[in-house]
Amino acid sequence: MLWLSLSIAMLSCQKTNEQTSLGSVPAQILEEKTMNMKIDFHEGAEVFFVLKNREIIPTQKMPPEGFYVRGKIERGRFKPQSGVLGIGELANVGRYGWLELNSKEFFPMESDRKADMPFVKGYLIEEEFKPSERDVIMSP
Repeated sequence: MLWLSLSIAMLSCQKTNEQTSLGSVPAQILEEKTMNMKIDFHEGAEVFFVLKNREIIPTQKMPPEGFYVRGKIERGRFKPQSGVLGIGELANVGRYGWLELNSKEFFPMESDRKADMPFVKGYLIEEEFKPSERDVIMSP
């Protein structure tokens, strides 16, 4: 009976203190750090700009969930190669404005700022951006 109790206790400790190949960094902390890291892409890299969280990710066989724009990295900037792609309802409520695809910043429509191209019009809803149209604005 003592052996069974020790085995269960050891399994519990092993499960909660899961380690990575980077030494004593718990897997959950490493995952959180990885999610917050900036990924640098090489010139010409094919990428997706995920609108919801404003993240640029490498292209993959399966498209990301939600709305995104397919593009390439040219001279260190995101250059769209498509309109807004993805499945979902376009937004019509929230704080209306635009999302600049290179600065990754949202600006409300009442802002005095002139939009930096390319950008997508849409709504900010609880810190998440949702497009209101499928066009990517490339020029004034």
